[in-house]
Amino acid sequence: MTIDYLVKCQRLKVKKFAKHMEQPFQRAQATVAVESASPVIKFRKGDAIASVALGLIIGFFTPFILNNIGRTLPLQDFYFVIFPIVALMGMWIVFLIAARVPVLVQITKFGAIGAANTVIDFGILNFLSFKFQIFSGGSLTILNIISFSVAVINSYFWNKHWTFKSEQNNSSKQFIEFIVVSVIGVLINTGIVYLMTTLVIPFAGISEQIWLNIGKLMATFISLAWNFAGYKFIVFRK
Repeated sequence: MTIDYLVKCQRLKVKKFAKHMEQPFQRAQATVAVESASPVIKFRKGDAIASVALGLIIGFFTPFILNNIGRTLPLQDFYFVIFPIVALMGMWIVFLIAARVPVLVQITKFGAIGAANTVIDFGILNFLSFKFQIFSGGSLTILNIISFSVAVINSYFWNKHWTFKSEQNNSSKQFIEFIVVSVIGVLINTGIVYLMTTLVIPFAGISEQIWLNIGKLMATFISLAWNFAGYKFIVFRK
């Protein structure tokens, strides 16, 4: 066995060892490259403005609800300041946590818009209910259609331009699809409110005003689930 042969053997062993050691490093590099290529969702100025605007909407309409059900909460006179700050900070935190998961950011945006729409819906319904002293029956369905329709129109513009960022050129077709989905949502929402306030008797001494809002809350959750599915997979599909 010559020295040259031994040297060659050692060189082969060194090369194999080096190649073996490089593999984990190469895999790590590939992982970093993939992560670097992943889109990062940044919290932009438009997101900040939208968050503050939604907070203002919630802060404005909440007192109408509290007034009709005869409730007073701490600092409610400052909701128009508190809610925008909370909305801004909350959205910023979500962007930090879910920067690489666009669907989570999208769901959070939809949730924020849904909260604003719910407060608009509840606020207008409670304002009209208090003004006309209507808490049940067929007349209430008219008030509910008005409040829900205003919230739905608000929802269309927010979800189109902020949540789903739809860029479809055929806006008329998209709006018709939106109306169809929303009308079904209105029927679901109003039907549940009617059933809860007219056919179901309030129990445990609950007032008509509070029972109205309990029924409205149930209707909102169910119609909200329908609307999200319809908007995402039918109206604003990509």
